[in-house]
Amino acid sequence: SAFLARFPLIASQLQQQISLGKLFDEEEGTTKAGNEATINNETEYAQHTSHITNDDSLTGNFGRYEIRELVGRGGMGRVYLAYDSLLQREVAIKVPTSTLTKDENAVKRFYREARAAARLRHPGVAAMYDAGKINGIHFLAMEFVEGETLAEFLKNNGQVEPTQAVSWLI
Repeated sequence: SAFLARFPLIASQLQQQISLGKLFDEEEGTTKAGNEATINNETEYAQHTSHITNDDSLTGNFGRYEIRELVGRGGMGRVYLAYDSLLQREVAIKVPTSTLTKDENAVKRFYREARAAARLRHPGVAAMYDAGKINGIHFLAMEFVEGETLAEFLKNNGQVEPTQAVSWLI
């Protein structure tokens, strides 16, 4: 509420976005969000040729997705540019690290993120298309958004003013 008080002109919009955070509190289940995403953490796709290397990198075909390149990585996992052969479009495939997938609570949070993102409709949030497991590997398939990462933006432009950061959220 102190943060909302600092930004009274956009407080109602912020409150609406904050209330959407309650979606992250939901536990397991299957959700369909329009025609865009089917989220089911028990889904297993047919076996296809895919490879996980010693450093957790994903290569080759991954279910209906053709992995094209690694576009980002962090402590939580990796993001790949891939091609969805069924829908014939580029997607971002997010895969958690093998360390995280050994933690049942982390896997639950991973799928809660997918369900929450599937319900959101906002120009600043990538659309969620699919989630599940392929060959025992958890994944999220999302809209691929071209452009600069936040880390690249900060490196090139320096610190962001709080009002600018808030405007990106709403």
